[in-house]
This record gives sequence, structure tokens and C-alpha cells, in this order.
Amino acid sequence: MALCRAAGFARVQLESVDQSRAHVSCFRQWRDEPGTGAWKPLILSIENSVTMDHRFSPARDDYMNIWIRTDEGRELTLDNVFAQVGPFAARPVMVQKTSPVQWQVCSKVPLGLTSGWYDVKLRVEDSDWSNPLQIGVDVSEADRQNLSSPTESEELRIGEATDGKTWEPFAVRLGPDSWISLWVDGLPDAARMEDLRVRLNGFDLQAAFLSPRDAQDRRQVNAKLPSGLKAGQARVAVIFEVHKSHDVEVRLVREVE
Repeated sequence: MALCRAAGFARVQLESVDQSRAHVSCFRQWRDEPGTGAWKPLILSIENSVTMDHRFSPARDDYMNIWIRTDEGRELTLDNVFAQVGPFAARPVMVQKTSPVQWQVCSKVPLGLTSGWYDVKLRVEDSDWSNPLQIGVDVSEADRQNLSSPTESEELRIGEATDGKTWEPFAVRLGPDSWISLWVDGLPDAARMEDLRVRLNGFDLQAAFLSPRDAQDRRQVNAKLPSGLKAGQARVAVIFEVHKSHDVEVRLVREVE
């Protein structure tokens, strides 16, 4: 059964044993079991587990870290976390709690994915499926820049961008727990955190925090960054439903600098 999982099958079922032989069924999809819980996990960020960036390729035997947020008090294991990449299931090889409500899930990028963009989602225990977040598999730099282009909105504007911890303006320190904070004009009162994404150099990050309006009528949006991003200038925008703000530039800085 372990050999089946090593070959890329997420679900393995022992059918029978006859002396020195066994009959095993292997599957690349999870059972179609809709969640019965009234909640769902939130995917915050996805990164390559080795390079810590957004580049993935099954040909390199890549694994991905999926950072998720759950309700407090949940206990997750390899057997109650169900990840999905495009059409294929991906069984975790590691599930680790990093805070009372945050978890790191490591899964192999499934074999058989052709070049392109794929939604990653997961469910845990009896939950519904999480928000989807896209990864690019074997995509070129041009493909990254041409990721789906929502309509640019004049009303949706980033007034300020800072490091999520030091509040340094228009600069973000890269590291194991790196965050960006944006102050955004033009978000309606009905906007939900789950409906917001932060686009960084062509890749989408899930918003992990959305504040009420401040004295300047802006709302703060936070997102977690992969720790292995390349230092240098980066373009950042906020996407709400089908609308996108104009890009602003921020400087990504390595902690050792």
C-alpha cells in the first residue's frame, strides 16, 4: 500500500489477502463525500516546500506547503486532511500545527499534470472544501504575468503598502513568517476576506485579514508571503471579485540584508 502512495495514488484500499498475495485498489481521487460541518478551512498561501517560491513541476518531484487556517481546537492528521490539485487528490506527507489556528500541510505535487494553472483546495475532517488558490505548473514567466486579468478599477486603490510586522512603508522583509499589509480604498462594506486576493508578481495570495474602515476610509488587508521569494522590486495589486486595483511597487528584502 505504501508503494501505491509513493507512485502518486492518494487513496489506497486493501481488497483481499491470499497467502503471499494481496489485492489492492488505488485511486487518484478522494471519495465524493460532501462536508457536513458548518465551516471550512482557509488556504493562506502555497509554496514549493524546497525552494519556498511559487514554481512547481511534477518532473522535479516537487512538494508543496499549503498554509491553512482552521477553527481553534481542531486536531489535524495525515488521515483527516484531503488536498486536491486540479483533477487529482494529493495525500499529505506532513501535517504540522504552527499556531492554535494555523497549520502547515505538505503534499506531493501530483504526477500527470500538464503545463498550466491549477486550483488547489482542501477539506479537513467533516468540513466543506476550502477557498481555491491557484498554482502554476511548469509555466513560463510570460504565463505568470498573463494570469487571469480582472478589470482594473479606478475606485479600488492601494493607498499604502507595508511590512506586516515592522510597518516599514513599501518594503517587506522576507522570511519564514513574512506578511504584507495593504491599506485599500474602494472596498464596499459587504466585502469579505474570503473574496479578496493579493496579486504579487502574477501570483495570487489569499487575504488572511480584513479590517473595518479606518479614519481615512481605508481597509487593511493582510496576506502571507512565501518565504523563498526572490528579493527585489515586486508589483502588488488587490483583487476583489472581478475588479483589480492598479499595481503598486514594493521592495522585497532578505532578512540577512
